[in-house]
Amino acid sequence: MANTFNKNMKVYIPLMNTYWANEDRIKEVFRKDQLGEVKKVKIVRKISTKKETGYIHSAFVDIEWYQNEHSEKMQRIMNAPGIVSESKLMIDEKWYFLLLNSSNRR
Repeated sequence: MANTFNKNMKVYIPLMNTYWANEDRIKEVFRKDQLGEVKKVKIVRKISTKKETGYIHSAFVDIEWYQNEHSEKMQRIMNAPGIVSESKLMIDEKWYFLLLNSSNRR
């Protein structure tokens, strides 16, 4: 089954901490990883159910994808049926964003 590359596929990041819940930081991660140019970020802040963590954040990211091997692979993973845990975008040595196709999340 062939997947079609979507230059305008929107991304949902379901969980991030307060430090990473920043439009400029998110833009830099996508640029640095050569996935594409982020056009808009909508950050959603929620109160955590765990008292010690305070707030948790998620984000909807509008991106104009670069068409390269890495971005095509990320889209294939995000669009694959079943488990999505492999669609990870590393943001530093130990942290990552889990990326999901946001088409069903708004």
